[in-house]
Amino acid sequence: MNAITSGWANYYRYCVGAGRVFVALDWYIGLRLCCWLRKKRPKATPSELWGSKQPSKRRATRRVWREGSIEQHVLCWTPVERYRLAWMDTPDFAMSSGEPDA
Repeated sequence: MNAITSGWANYYRYCVGAGRVFVALDWYIGLRLCCWLRKKRPKATPSELWGSKQPSKRRATRRVWREGSIEQHVLCWTPVERYRLAWMDTPDFAMSSGEPDA
């Protein structure tokens, strides 16, 4: 799931309002993970389930769902900015090879 959400965030980070959507998705993904853990461990107490939520390796002040070395990808940490056209280079097919055309 991390690969899908991180790829989605990197693709849409240049869209207007993406930051608000990322925050809402983080909340929803956290809720879905909690519900999934509840079904996976029906006899676990809520404190045992919340024990799976540990401090992040990227930001120690934020608690994320983590199991072993794999932790939940937090979308709202993705930088949201306008796309800069200055980053674009001339595509290869539009560049001249330096030879006169026939």
